Amino acid sequence: MNRRGARLEPWEQDLLGLSGMGCDSDPSPHAQLLVLSGSPSHPTIGPITCYADLPGYEDAQPTYWAQLVTDHIPTEKLVLRPSTPGWGSIEVELAGLSDVLRGHFAKDEPIGTLNIEFEDSSSYTTKLYGADPLRRLEGLPFGEARWAFESFDARCKRPLEGSPVPFRIGDRLGRITIDLSLTGAVRVELDPACASEAAGLHHVTLTRGDGTPMSIPARQLPRLFLLVESGVWQQASVGFQDPNNGAMTLRELGDGPTVRIEPGAIATLRVTTGGAAPELRGR
Repeated sequence: MNRRGARLEPWEQDLLGLSGMGCDSDPSPHAQLLVLSGSPSHPTIGPITCYADLPGYEDAQPTYWAQLVTDHIPTEKLVLRPSTPGWGSIEVELAGLSDVLRGHFAKDEPIGTLNIEFEDSSSYTTKLYGADPLRRLEGLPFGEARWAFESFDARCKRPLEGSPVPFRIGDRLGRITIDLSLTGAVRVELDPACASEAAGLHHVTLTRGDGTPMSIPARQLPRLFLLVESGVWQQASVGFQDPNNGAMTLRELGDGPTVRIEPGAIATLRVTTGGAAPELRGR
């Protein structure tokens, strides 16, 4: 909104810094401070309507007026009303992950994202770090829920297809089992024989037998991709970008190099440029 004498940019950013609370924008880091500036003749700026949509609590849409900062920062307190009869805990199990793959994850490295949807349509999303077989999540509202997992490397998803997996949160410790037994890893690198033709290389695209694509920026090569669905992967195309005008050229590769990724193992795929990019040829 715009008010005479007030400059509200960017007021869309979160005011409270908690996932599920803010001003209709992406969640921001905790303790983020938003500063609004305006004319000295306006002691307050607003109204600023925020929202709170947190699992286990009733929705709230408080409206605030930003107060003038003097010798301290004014604060507002929002009291949320619980909508659940209790709070439970669950264990998250990473099942079937081989020791070979597990050894490539550092404890502070994100392995993927777990999303939990609740009956009231609210959701809880958390990053899973490291490859420890078990971890515990606490403070989840009682009731029916559904979960889905997506890795950060190569878009491994569980369940493989269909809707999120239903489960229940109650008095007893529950468990979510993410089966990773069918995943492997692949080290993707540029074939040394194509090094002289790599000028302008922008990305390569791999596909699995069922058509699942994986696009890899050239700047990320060579790279080890973990939690890749097992099966035969093939380089399907290669993209070039003209450094002068930014124009993109995509070249399909009907007979691109292939690799078979076995569950729990690491394979190597050397990708090709398929020849110099047409717009770079002869330069």
